[in-house]
This record gives sequence, C-alpha cells and structure tokens, in this order.
Amino acid sequence: MFKRLKYIPGGFALLLLISFIIISVYYFHLKVSIPDYSDDFGEAPIRGDNIKIHRNERGFPFIYAENNHDAYFSLGFLHAQERLFQMDVMRRAASGTLSEVYGGKLLPVDKMARVIGLKRTADQAFKSSLPEIKKMLEAYSEGVNYYMEQSEFYSIEFDVLGYVPEKWKPEDSFLTSKIISWLLNLSWWNDLAYLSIAERVGTEKAANLIISDDGNTKFKFPEIKKEQRKSFGFLDADRQLRELLGFESTSIGSNNWVVSGSRSVSGKPIIANDPHISLSLPGIWYYASLRSDSLNCDGFTVPGVPVFVIGKNQHISWVYTNLMTDDCDFYAEQIDSTGDNYFFDGSYIPLKTIHEEIKVKDSISVFFDVHLTHRGPVISGVHPFNNKNSNNPFVLSMRWAGYDFNDEILSVKLINQSKNWDDFKNAASYFSTPGQNLIYADDSGNIGYICAAKIPIRNSASPPGIFDGRTGDYDWKGYIPHEKLPLVFNPAAGFLASANNKPEGSYDFYISNSWEPDSRIDRIKQLLSSKDKHSIKDFREYQSDIISPYANSILPYILAAFDSVRIRHNNLETALELLSHWDSRMHSRSQAPAIFNTFKYFFIKNLFSDDLDEELLNEYLMISSNSNRVVSAFLKGNDTLWFDDKRTDEIEGKNEIIRRSMAEAISWLENELGKELAEWQWGKIHKVTLKHLFHGQLSILDRFIDSGPYEAGGDGTTIFNTDFSFTNPFDVRVGQTLRFLYDFGNPNELQVVLPGGQSGHLLKDSYKDQTELWLKGRNIVLDISGSDTQKYFPLLTLISRHQD
Repeated sequence: MFKRLKYIPGGFALLLLISFIIISVYYFHLKVSIPDYSDDFGEAPIRGDNIKIHRNERGFPFIYAENNHDAYFSLGFLHAQERLFQMDVMRRAASGTLSEVYGGKLLPVDKMARVIGLKRTADQAFKSSLPEIKKMLEAYSEGVNYYMEQSEFYSIEFDVLGYVPEKWKPEDSFLTSKIISWLLNLSWWNDLAYLSIAERVGTEKAANLIISDDGNTKFKFPEIKKEQRKSFGFLDADRQLRELLGFESTSIGSNNWVVSGSRSVSGKPIIANDPHISLSLPGIWYYASLRSDSLNCDGFTVPGVPVFVIGKNQHISWVYTNLMTDDCDFYAEQIDSTGDNYFFDGSYIPLKTIHEEIKVKDSISVFFDVHLTHRGPVISGVHPFNNKNSNNPFVLSMRWAGYDFNDEILSVKLINQSKNWDDFKNAASYFSTPGQNLIYADDSGNIGYICAAKIPIRNSASPPGIFDGRTGDYDWKGYIPHEKLPLVFNPAAGFLASANNKPEGSYDFYISNSWEPDSRIDRIKQLLSSKDKHSIKDFREYQSDIISPYANSILPYILAAFDSVRIRHNNLETALELLSHWDSRMHSRSQAPAIFNTFKYFFIKNLFSDDLDEELLNEYLMISSNSNRVVSAFLKGNDTLWFDDKRTDEIEGKNEIIRRSMAEAISWLENELGKELAEWQWGKIHKVTLKHLFHGQLSILDRFIDSGPYEAGGDGTTIFNTDFSFTNPFDVRVGQTLRFLYDFGNPNELQVVLPGGQSGHLLKDSYKDQTELWLKGRNIVLDISGSDTQKYFPLLTLISRHQD
C-alpha cells in the first residue's frame, strides 16, 4: 500500500501536464477565434462602394450602408462574426439536426422538431413570402456566408463539438423565427398538464386549478380525457429543447409602457421595454444601429433574422410583450386497424405520411414516419387513448396557429420602415405568432397599443384538454379579424402599459387563460399614476422596481392564520412580526422576502404533494403563473378541495396549511442560513447565474464560461422580474433580457443594457461586461446621432469587389 503512494506525485504531475496542454490548445483556439474588429476582410459582394462599421467599447456596432441590400448584408456579417454558433444551434434545433453534432442524447429533441414540423413550416413560409422578403434574406445570407468564407477560425464551440457549420440559407431565417415562436408559446403545455392532473384527481378537483378570465376556478374538461401520459415523451423532449437553448423559462413575459408628451418632463413621449426570457450567455439579443438609404434603426435584433425586433427609427419606436395567446389545441383522432387512416365526420381519411431520417453522430441514422391530419401532426404514439365506445385506438394530433402561413419577418420589416401610426397598424396586421402586445410612440407625440396575433375562432372558450377529433365541431373557424383585436390610440390617461395581463377593453372572444398575475401591471400603473410628469430617469428606476403588489395582497391571509394562536418559536414570532411591517419590497438584503417566498414554496408543496407525484407536480409548475395565480385564488377563497391532506386523519383547512407551511419555511431557513434570523437575507438564497450552452459539463469550466452567481432582489411578481423555478428554488431562471428606454424629447440618446454582453466569444471583453450594470439597474447611454463614432474602436470597412 505504502509503495503505491510514491507514484502519486508523478501521476499528479502528469495529469497537470496533460491538463496544461489541453487548456493551452483550447486557449489558443479561443484567442485566434476572437474577431478583430479592424481585420481586413478584402472585397465583399456588396452593391455599394463600401460598408463602414464602427463599434464602441461594448461591441455595439454603428453601421453605414449605401443601400438596403448592403444593410442586411452587414447584419448577416456581424451576427455571424459574434454569434455564429448560437445561430447554428437554433437552426439545428428547429430542423431536427442536433444529433448530427451532439450524438444520440438529443434524438428525442430532433424527433419532436421533425414531428411538429418547424422546418416544413419555415420552408413553406419562405416559398410563400414576398419577393422583397426573399431578397432581404438572400442579402443577409450573403453576409453570413461571406464572414464564414473569410474566417479561418470560428468560435471554440465548433472545435469542441468537432464540426464546421454549413452555409446559411435564406430559409434558415424563417427557421430561426419559427423556433422562437415555438419557444415563446406555452399555452399548449397547460393542456397536457391539466389533462394529466384531471386523470389523477378527477375533473372537479382539476378544474379548481384553472383560473378563468373572471377569476373563477370552475371549468369543464372535454369528455375525451383518458391518457397514458408521455406516450411520445412530448413534454420531456420540449423541456430538453428549452434547457439546451437557454429557454428554460418558468415564466415567459415582459413589461412595456409609454407616456405621452403631456405626461413627460420632456414634453415628448417616452417608451420602455424589458422582455423576460430565460437568462443565458450569450443572450438572445444583439444590439445594432443601422443607417442606409431607407433604414434608420437603433435597437435589438435576433441573430439569424435581419430585422429590428425592439427599437426605433427616425419617426417611431416600438416595443413588445407576450400576449400569452392560446393558439394551440389537441385532438383525439380515431385511427383504423391499418394505422393509415383517421376518422372524421363519418368516414376514414388517409393520414399523410412523411418519411424522416435523423443522422446521428458516431452512430447509424434513425428512420421514422411523421403522420399528418388536416389539423396538423400526430404527436403521440399509436395507443395513448382508449375510448370505451370503440375498439379502435386514438392518437393525439396538434393544431397550432404557427402552421398557417404568416410572415412575422415581413411584419417587423414594415415596422422598421414605418413613419406613422397608419404605417404601424398596417405592419402589425401581418403579425401572428407568438401573439404580442405592441406599444408605439412617434415623433408627432402619438402613443398607441395594438394586439398583434392570430387568435383562433372556436365554438366556445377553449378549456385545457383534448377535443374529440372525430367531428369538425371543434375545428377552428378561422381567426379573429385584425380590425376586431384590441387597439388603443392616444388614451385620455396619457399612458399605456402591458405586462402579460389580459388586454383591457371589451371584446367577446377568447384569447387565453394563461395570463401572468396582475402584480407587475398593477405596479406599473401605480408608478405611472404616481406623478403628473415622468422623466427617463424615472423610467430607469421603474424598470428596477422590486415592490410586489402580489405579495402585499396575500400577506393579510398569512398573518390572519396566526390570529389568536399561541406561538412558542422565537424565529417564527419574529418572522411574522417582520411580515406584518413589510412593504412588499423584494430587496436582496431583506429577510422578509426570503421568509415570504420560502413560505410560498412550502405552501405549494403542501397543497399538491398528497395528490400529485413529483413528476406531475413539476409538469404543472413548469409555468410559474399557474402556481402564483392558484396560491392567490386559494388564499383569498375558502375552497377546501386542495387544502385537505389525504395523508392525515384530520380534515385540514386553509389556516392549517398556512401554519404548517410557515413552520416548515422557518425550519428550512434555519437549516440553510442558520438560527440567526438576521442572516436570512433574500439574496443569499435567491441568486442569478448567466449560463453558457455548455454549462454543467465541468464545474471548473462553468466558472470560466458562466457569469455569476450574483445575489438578486425581486421575484417573478416584481417589475424587475427575477423568477425562479419550483424545481430548483430559489435560483433565478428568468429576468430582463434587455432594457430599452427612449425619450423622443432627446432624439439622439438611447438607453439600453444587456444582462451579459454583446459578443458570443468567451475571451472577448464584451462577452459579459454589462452584468454589473444590469444588476444595479444602470443602463448604457448611447449617442445614436453618429457624431461620436470617431471615439469608437478602429473602423471596419467592407469594400465592394466590383469597384474599378
């Protein structure tokens, strides 16, 4: 034994040497792959004489192009230069080709992508798009491919996975658009989760979890409700997809608002936006300022698509929040004994079959068939349903608004070029999925709101669940006409806002049942009503606001549960005293938010754990608005269906579950943070880490490629949204993926910030240089006049190869 010990130092030295060599090789690749902003890229296939690209110290480009072709070419070039790996992974995820480079572990994700048919839909959208869109995407593709042709090294991720990306095709921009539409749509998740719960606990109890538009919890499920869950593994595959792409969202939302000149210090409109998606490195957004003969845009783009999603031009500004549209339904389709036909309106109709091949790295290809009905693809296996009135099996098909032709790229392109409200309304009419709340302002002092979506016309409000596919009674009857969707122009109040809440106004059609709690929109309205006139400084403070009306509304019910109860535990008594004087501010250094959110965690567990296993509970709580709305509704009501714990002989009511949950929260905090209540600061358990796509492979690598962890204030119900997952409390999963502020009274100044940075290259200064600003509620103030570009980094000029 002791003789073997003498070999350990030598073996350790060898291990260190091997590690040093590996690290040195990868460090070399990292260094050589970092783009030099002043590189000579030679002659480019552009139409004008040149493209001039200036960058500031944050890597934000200011681009001068002589025509629109060259403008879109430049965006393709820059996106590829900074985010080529991100772009390639997104198109592979959408097309179901991840297994080619990752291997068999992502086969379920590829199969799901082939089944839902994002590539089929994207290819058809490109074919049906207008000539001007095709030309735009071709110019963009030329820019991407020019960078790839001229570059000897790509980012390190390609070396790690051992492949070279294929050329970018115009259709790939539609692929990127479609995968984002899918990732931002979670209404369908509820359909499957609620149906599984109904099967487990019965329809009456399951219906109590569904908070309808009017605040009630009563809903009827469709008759066909028997399911063998996860026959296709649809939810598992989708969760795996979201984890891979950094969209592991428990909440997909945003804030936006605008005030008119009558309500601003500058006398002109001020507009704000902060989208909430899963936080990652790099993030989804890429900032740019672009000038050409007919484009004058500043704002945020998505690598892979050559349009400004959020931003401004010389006349208007536009910002978004998710409408939370329910634009997806499921149908139980009866198939015959051959498996080739499905029953519809009295007869059997042939299923359309598509043969798919998935290539797998270091393995053989996988072949399978995708079956389509007139509604959409069959997403389940062959025997997920059994109907007592028939010996024939049922399969599950999916109808999604994203399958119908729509051109969000055209819509956003037209928005980018809009000069006034009429132009903007016309541009918004082409937008469909995912449904969005668009807020608008212009240099003439107007403000407006448009609901931009394809909202299905159904026979009745769509309950979560599955419809009988044997009849056309449940088929959609088209879409709500654009002119009937909610719209507001220059309201008397002088401001407009949205935060994933139900749109205001009267309309007689169903939009969704998945709204976020009203906490953020209520707080925004409080702030916008708090003074007569607002400044951009006020707006910056509002975007960092951490007061939760949600917490304030349910605190009385928590405290009331302890009325006339003798408390013998010192920390419990002190905790309740803190909560009774708490202003609902989720400050990272405060103990009250830690106590409140830990209580909420245990309250949810105590409500559901006796009825739902861990897997089903996590499935339901994937969307955090479900738990937030149910907790609020149950605490404010007296419904006992879920309060009673079946595992005990007693019949528990609301107050018993509140007291049990608070006691467990105190015990948990004592175990995690110690007996001293002063140490129970929210930020010690509520932390944010911006994660790279390769996160989790090696802990020492995570410290290099990630940013964080950082203590964070707020939660999912505050304007500064830092939502966390129930399955991994209290780590932040969702947050402000950008901040955007613009005052028309100061037209040459724009305020923006990203949670990480602009670049996707690990050793680039701009990879994660904005995090501290983002956490502290500070923004980067940009001069967008172009007058200070001489202060920027060395000029990169792309010269036309056609010059004499």
